[in-house]
Amino acid sequence: MRRRLLKMNVWAVLGAVLATFVPGVGFGQTGPGGVGNSSNNVLWLSADYGVYSDAGVTPATNGANVRQWNDRSGNNKHAVETDASHRPNYQVNQMNGLPVLRFSGSADDRILSSGVTTNNRATVWVVARYFSLPRDNPGLLQGSSTPFTTDAAEKSIGMWISSTSSRVWGRGVESGGLQRNLPQNTSTSANATYAICNIYGTTTINQYVNGVTAGSVSYNGTLRDWSEVGIGRQGSESWDGDIAEVIVFNTALNEAQRIIIDNYLAAKYNFAITNDLYTRDGAGFDHEVAGIGQVSGANHTDAQSGIVRINNPNGLGNSEFYLWGHDNGPLQPTTSNTPAEVVERVQRVWSGNRNGTFTFNLHVDFDGIGDPALENMRLIVDTDGDGFFNDESTATGGLIPATAVNGTVYSFQGITLPNNRNFTFGTVVTPLPVDLLHFDAGEDNGAVVLTWSTASEKDNSHFTIERSPDGENFQFVGMVDGMGTISTRTDYSFTDKSPYKGRSYYRLSQTDYNGTQKYISTVKVDVGEADPKLRMYPNPSNGVFEITFKDAGEPTLISVTVLDLRGHQVYAGELPANKNAASRTFEVDLQGIVSPGIYLVSVAHGSARVVERMVVE
Repeated sequence: MRRRLLKMNVWAVLGAVLATFVPGVGFGQTGPGGVGNSSNNVLWLSADYGVYSDAGVTPATNGANVRQWNDRSGNNKHAVETDASHRPNYQVNQMNGLPVLRFSGSADDRILSSGVTTNNRATVWVVARYFSLPRDNPGLLQGSSTPFTTDAAEKSIGMWISSTSSRVWGRGVESGGLQRNLPQNTSTSANATYAICNIYGTTTINQYVNGVTAGSVSYNGTLRDWSEVGIGRQGSESWDGDIAEVIVFNTALNEAQRIIIDNYLAAKYNFAITNDLYTRDGAGFDHEVAGIGQVSGANHTDAQSGIVRINNPNGLGNSEFYLWGHDNGPLQPTTSNTPAEVVERVQRVWSGNRNGTFTFNLHVDFDGIGDPALENMRLIVDTDGDGFFNDESTATGGLIPATAVNGTVYSFQGITLPNNRNFTFGTVVTPLPVDLLHFDAGEDNGAVVLTWSTASEKDNSHFTIERSPDGENFQFVGMVDGMGTISTRTDYSFTDKSPYKGRSYYRLSQTDYNGTQKYISTVKVDVGEADPKLRMYPNPSNGVFEITFKDAGEPTLISVTVLDLRGHQVYAGELPANKNAASRTFEVDLQGIVSPGIYLVSVAHGSARVVERMVVE
């Protein structure tokens, strides 16, 4: 039977799986390109995230002026412009289909992020284009100790373009007040997109334009406070054009990290760079590009992009990288284009470029997607590069089992993904070691007799029987030896001579010779009480079952609701009134509505309510 696994409580059908703790799996490198986190990525503004026409309540629409631009670094240093006459304008579908903030030089537009955590080191990117250069040095960004000062002596860091030469320029001011100006080496053109990066290191300030070295200047490795970051203006000279993204670190990133972020920006905004290591953006995988790599001994070995994290490379050498991005597909399950062994896969598809022969660990966080059993989780790789997953299998190397799970984070350790290949994630159904035919319970003179049969067994050490008064809290009752490996039917029985009175539940589990335990079935039984008022048959079912309710022929309506274990209603109906019968029977059909799992069936009659569990396979 094909079972939907991505959105179900898997233990109810396949059994509980003990989570394996994986040191270092907690996601942390969440900055742009998978570089940095909120401790050093102190400001991150992108026009496709958190742009508001008011104080963070109303998202900006096309043509609206922007009052607040939210910081996505995790530090909440949102950029704000309280003066309505100086606010930039929000424009959609401008750079590779993405929005921008449009600054008017004539209106002196600007926006300010205050209280940024600063340091003597810094790395700054601005992605922008200009329409004109109406002032001497229209400013993209400045850092200072006071907001938007027009006093050059108060500026600490900054970048701008000279209207005289159309060349990129910039500055760093040492803590003692000495200005260090970058040389004007790189020419620019109107309406072209540029990613300009300044890195304030230990002895030099280096500038890069679209990945190309644009100049450097020596300094003493100190910076005056620059906690106020102004965007779209420096001093009294405003930008006349678009700004799509601003990235600020309070540390000097290394060469590998700079190349990774340059590739992230180039893929996102579709402009050419040197060291273009990621070519999958041309195939539509230009979302959330991230990477790991090494240059001249400087490396970046841990990166997270969305729900995917890659870290701990083994054998990583100089000039070796792995960069990946995705197609922005929904994080929902699909049964289309799946290998024969796979039940479902995530609709989103990732793709990557690799140069080098190193291995790494890959982790994916399924929080909000599902919690499949560890043994069912697979990394699906299009190994032949034909754009399809349905021709992949374990034999082709296209289905890689997860090696560990920590909560909802699944890990694939020591893998090598081929260059220029797509991948996604899916689930298979791992056959149980025991093919259970039935598991039944019945009362016999105050005892409970449990019977079950198997069609076949593999490495089956023993069965364990547990009981519970509420279906939640189970305790050990007994154990029955298994048959090891056998391919013919075997019948078993066990008698509980001291059962609970009233309704109780019995759970059957199976243990392999290697100690692996799986819960395979649960039944209920009533001891010493009259027949229950509510019966459901069959249980477990395939989603179609009958409800019989004893109501002494009362003609009032009886409501039926079915809830999943999260309390969400998945079905509602009514039992028809019948004046002449002592009970009523009603068929419920959940096929095509729910996935396999445990559901609560509630039947309400006047002020009375009866709730029973239904297992859907």
